[in-house]
Amino acid sequence: MAMRWRSCSAAVALLAMAACLSSSQRSFLPDPSAARLNPDDWRTRASALLETECPRLLGNERSALGEVGFELILASGGMVREAILTRPSGDERIDAMFGGLAAQLVFTTATSDGDRAQVTGGYSCAPNAAVATLELNTRP
Repeated sequence: MAMRWRSCSAAVALLAMAACLSSSQRSFLPDPSAARLNPDDWRTRASALLETECPRLLGNERSALGEVGFELILASGGMVREAILTRPSGDERIDAMFGGLAAQLVFTTATSDGDRAQVTGGYSCAPNAAVATLELNTRP
């Protein structure tokens, strides 16, 4: 799973530069050697990976839940070219896990290179259960 930090361009206005220097975008690129995932595959894979994270997320609690948001940049053919973290969950490991999976998504709808879509990945942990959800906020 490839990840990169995006910085602001030099062409940014002087006033915006202060905000630019204090923030960065975390994005995830698809792994060319890994299989592409449709949304149902994403939920299945994320739930399976979440099982290993739930004990840590639960700690001494009876449940843990959260959400993470991504903007997807699509290529023609419905494949995700990049997944940009827009709303962190507060847990870097969950953000990285869901981001890596989001970068592997592929949609069956026709898309043009550069089209964008918004998705939210959710998670819920209980002592004997781990469930991941994927909501398409804007359809590709």
